[in-house]
Amino acid sequence: MRRKSINILLGIAVFLLLTNIAVEIFTEDVDEKIPNDISVALIDSSFHRVLVEYSIDAEHIQKKIVRARLSDSLDYVYDVKLPADIPSPNILRDVKNELNFPAIRLESVEEKTFGNTRLNIYSNDMLKLTAKLSYDKNFLRPYSELSFIIESGWEMSDDDFKTLIKIPFPFGVELIPSIENEGRLDAIREYNKEYVVLINDDIDDSRFKLSSKLSQGLLRGSVGEIVNAFRGAVYFIVDEKSELYRSAIFNFIRDEFKKRNVRVIPKSQFVMMQTTDPDEMASLFNFYCESGKSKKGKTILISWQGFNSLDNEIEIAKKKGHKFLLPSLLK
Repeated sequence: MRRKSINILLGIAVFLLLTNIAVEIFTEDVDEKIPNDISVALIDSSFHRVLVEYSIDAEHIQKKIVRARLSDSLDYVYDVKLPADIPSPNILRDVKNELNFPAIRLESVEEKTFGNTRLNIYSNDMLKLTAKLSYDKNFLRPYSELSFIIESGWEMSDDDFKTLIKIPFPFGVELIPSIENEGRLDAIREYNKEYVVLINDDIDDSRFKLSSKLSQGLLRGSVGEIVNAFRGAVYFIVDEKSELYRSAIFNFIRDEFKKRNVRVIPKSQFVMMQTTDPDEMASLFNFYCESGKSKKGKTILISWQGFNSLDNEIEIAKKKGHKFLLPSLLK
């Protein structure tokens, strides 16, 4: 009798345990099936935030009252004009990232005839926002044209140099004349980069050496070797802080370059972003983007570390329509 009672109690305990587990599972399923609804206000503000990131101003965003209601929750639709240089999938991608909630579902329908896209945004399968995205050939965003030259490329190890030139972005690299750097030119061309030649006090290879201790004949030969080896350089620039620049023989060297149709220009003619503070670097970069709109492009000399620190700012600037070009295209 006692054993029978124990078995009954054990049976009841197991039953209660299984019942509790079943209730928890059922509750979790219910919670998962009904995610928190996202308000029209939040969806609307997120959509507009993406448009602002692409410099699409209010003039190109029309809010139209819905006559024949498309949804119980929809009072208006948007008609958005895009410039030709913004692929509409980029807008859709960023809106999706902004509205990364379980309840949200995006639906896009492309019109084959005109290339327009209709975007519908649902929350828990209820339509909350509709926008027509169409291209306007007359919509031209003001933009700046910028080019980067990475300083001191000649000081980098081979591994770091390869990592640098493989970055899928247009820029130039600063080199000094040397046998090692001559060997890097093929890789620079292979990865669609450019280079500039820096004339300073660090040129050590006898084939390219420039020094006040050398005769004019040797200097003339060195200039010829530099021009022949680095004929593809976009610029030949001189470090104005170098002893070579301040020496009595620099005018002779400059004239020898000129005889070979090569102009040696001072480094100070370029925009130099040499701060090591990331916030200051970002502030300077944003200033050049905004101040250079519709003006002649700027070529910026910057360290590799500084360039890397601008990853996020560059992506933001590209969304706004700013152009980043190889140095030769701004020459």
